[in-house]
Amino acid sequence: MGKSLGDSMIFELYQWARTAFKRPQTRPGRNSERCNPKNFWDQLQSVIGTEEDIQIRREVIALYVYANRSSTYCEYMSGSKGEGFLFYWSDLDIMISLPSPEISMEPFPSPEISLEPFPSECAYIAKREGCQAGFCKLNRRDAEGDYYSRIEFLHLKQNVGFNANFDQTNRGPCYSTNYPDGFDRCVALPIHCDSSNEFLKTFKTKIWSDVKSEIIERNITVMHCVPKGPEKGDEDGHQWLISFSILEQKIVHSLNHVQFCCYGLMKILIHVIIDVSAETHDTVSSYHLKTVLFHVLEDIHPDFWIPQNIFFCLRICLTRLLLFVTKSFCPSYFIPENNLFLKPRLVEKRRTIQENLLEVVRSENTLIYDIVSITPPE
Repeated sequence: MGKSLGDSMIFELYQWARTAFKRPQTRPGRNSERCNPKNFWDQLQSVIGTEEDIQIRREVIALYVYANRSSTYCEYMSGSKGEGFLFYWSDLDIMISLPSPEISMEPFPSPEISLEPFPSECAYIAKREGCQAGFCKLNRRDAEGDYYSRIEFLHLKQNVGFNANFDQTNRGPCYSTNYPDGFDRCVALPIHCDSSNEFLKTFKTKIWSDVKSEIIERNITVMHCVPKGPEKGDEDGHQWLISFSILEQKIVHSLNHVQFCCYGLMKILIHVIIDVSAETHDTVSSYHLKTVLFHVLEDIHPDFWIPQNIFFCLRICLTRLLLFVTKSFCPSYFIPENNLFLKPRLVEKRRTIQENLLEVVRSENTLIYDIVSITPPE
């Protein structure tokens, strides 16, 4: 199914479901059987996939990454497909990690202290002083104040490994094309594992300690600098986003199946009630949903995440998202002082987003079931 056709069908069916929900004979409480958690869980499996389905997809992705690894770059499949989803609306997101130049980062949370010794293979040190939270400037080694321009970097990488005949456009840190069904390519600079390991050692978590231990033990590169500037602007073009994309994917892969399906269910709901609508399109993103999930996971005991509780799990996540939208502040999971809700369009449409989310939260599961029912199986 094509993305535009699929979205048109979904939008029409959702409007019908909203209208039906508001009629007296279809108000909450009339459809308890079809909204039974077991029935709903079975329906959700057909849309998102079983635990075995997800594992097979991830094994295929791991083979893809292994086959495309070379001495000149490492190619990762990121985004929803890299996590194990196969939604028709998801683009293919590729992050290309270059082996050089590597970056050493000032330790968290003390920017005034430099790493000692400075890794000899690192050409730049990432400095966060004077940058928006979550961003840094890449200072050339042994040349204080000589910063690497992300704009020059983007221009340099624009045509590398990309067919010039494609309808290529620049979208944030990515170069994108609509062929065949959406393809985004982002070239990133790796942060040296000494720096990322120092960060991980100080980061407190209740949910992915095993992932953290494995990364530190094997010295896996999980942090990058990507050429995306802050929402508040950056006139000189020197600020780079500190990306945790690889680390986030490893955390998502470590989730149990109910946690993963709750994440997928949020993606479905937001696509149908927010992203398909022209009024609220390009506001709340999958990254915001992942951030909400990570925060909730730290607060809710793992034993709560069972199929019988799927509605409760979703409501907790949606309520947290609604709280962030209401406050216009979504704290980054890894750098909490970084507000992920600074995008002007999201701020502008905040009230409409609130209303749409409230409608789903108040529906007593009926509208949620209808939305899942109209979503094509993966």
